[in-house]
This record gives sequence, structure tokens and C-alpha cells, in this order.
Amino acid sequence: MKGIILAGGAGSRLSPMTAAVSKQLLPVYDKPMIFYPLSVLLSAGICEILVISGPRFCESFRALLGNGERFGARIFYKEQERPEGIARAFLLGEEFVGGEPCALALGDNVFFGKGLKSALKRAAADARKGVNTLFCRPVDDVSPYSSVAFRGGVLTDIEEKPQGRAPGIAAVGLAFFGRGVMEYAKRVNASPRGEYELTDVYRALIADGGLCARVLGKGYSWFDAGTAGRLFAASAAVRAAQKKGMLIGSPEAEAYRNGRIGVSDLKRAAAAYKNSDYAETLARFAEKESGA
Repeated sequence: MKGIILAGGAGSRLSPMTAAVSKQLLPVYDKPMIFYPLSVLLSAGICEILVISGPRFCESFRALLGNGERFGARIFYKEQERPEGIARAFLLGEEFVGGEPCALALGDNVFFGKGLKSALKRAAADARKGVNTLFCRPVDDVSPYSSVAFRGGVLTDIEEKPQGRAPGIAAVGLAFFGRGVMEYAKRVNASPRGEYELTDVYRALIADGGLCARVLGKGYSWFDAGTAGRLFAASAAVRAAQKKGMLIGSPEAEAYRNGRIGVSDLKRAAAAYKNSDYAETLARFAEKESGA
């Protein structure tokens, strides 16, 4: 199974911070933002991952993540020449996916919570059986997101950024697909704002009865860290959780938990990060795991 992280876009809602750096390289507490979706895919057991970004920052991601070996993974890179919407970016990964089941994670989404790993593993197993799963989360105001609707527990519709502030269930930036999803992405036409919307891919899958929803309820946290306020909120939430002993958004830790790397690799990674807060947190995790 393959994984795709979409790390493109102009990041205009975080301007001027994104004038010189990709949004997904900004810090969420003690780690770069892209570490969080990368950790989610690793937690699901996915070890072949494609990072799609704009030409300005693709080499920056390569410098940060390398070939993925230190995460027990293989990481590849693809440039998106210009932002044309998530569905069009998704199609850039068609050759990489090669007809296999795949997962799609947006590079500015942060997830954590008890039971998340088992939910991810289940979605990955379902994708291998041909089941498509869209992760969702109840929110107080669904208007900035894609809003999903249910009837009798069945996903029946999805609407991109509905008008008016109202509570609802938002589609978050994470989905698992069986084989054939790229054919749906190819059918998408440009929206009135000139972009190829992922929502239209989901809507086509729903029309064919081919999309299930996994609603993350109590005990889970989700942040779309694409604005200054939500970026700050995500950082504060991660900091608070890690003060309680959790380690969130650590690709090294997820690789270790999945048996892809050992304690010595954790210690080596912590040393490479030198005297940063993340280095100290990772070193403590390694010491705990080694029984020291």
C-alpha cells in the first residue's frame, strides 16, 4: 500500500510566513508540520510515501526527510508545477501508486488521540479489500471545511465550505482508497474558482456507493493548521499532550513502534537533532524503550 502527502499550495492564509518557506515546514510545537501527516501514514503501516510539493520547496522537503531510511520507509518526491486543486495534485501520484490501494494525507493536518493507530490500521486493511474510507470529525463550525451528511448512518453527501456558521461533521485531510480511485480523480472538472476539488472525487465515490466514513469522536484531536490561529492551537495542544507524556507526530517513534527501526536508531536520530526540544523528547523516549 502506498501513501501520498500533499504539501503544495500557496499557503496564503499564513502569509507573510509562507513568503519564503512552505507552510508544511512551519513548526507545530517542536516539529515541522509535515512530520505529523508522515507519522500518521507510518502509524498505518505504510512505508512507501510520495511527497508532492511545489517546485520552490521540493528540495527543502528532500533535505528534511531524505530517502526515508531513518524512518524505516522509502520517501519519494514529485513537483506540482502550479496549484490547481487537491484532486489534480493527487493525480500526480498515479504512476507512484501504480494501481495499488493508497492513503492520502494533507500536509497541514494534525491528528492524535487514543485509538488512532488502530483506526488507521483498520482503514488500511479495508483499503486492501477495496473499501474507501474518509476520516471525519465533528466541529463547532463546519463552514471552513467540507461538510459531510449522513442518512441512517450511511454517508450520502459532501459539500465544500458550506455557507453560514453552523456545527457539523467535517471531512478531515485523511482518506484511504482501494484500487481505482485515480479513475475518479480523472473525471473531475474544474470548479468555478478554477480548481480541481477533492470534494468532487468524494462525491463521485458516494454516488457509486463506494465511500465510507470514519468519524473521530471524543478522545481524538484534529487541527487543520492552515491559518495562524489554528497553527497556534495545534502547537498548544501538542505541547499540552506531550507534557503529559505522549509523543505526537514523531515519525521515528512510529517507525520504532512498527518494528521498522531500533532503539539505537532512535538515539542516533535524537543526537542528529542536537540540542532541540524535540531531540530531548526523542532521547527520553529512546531511554524509556531501552529500559535505561
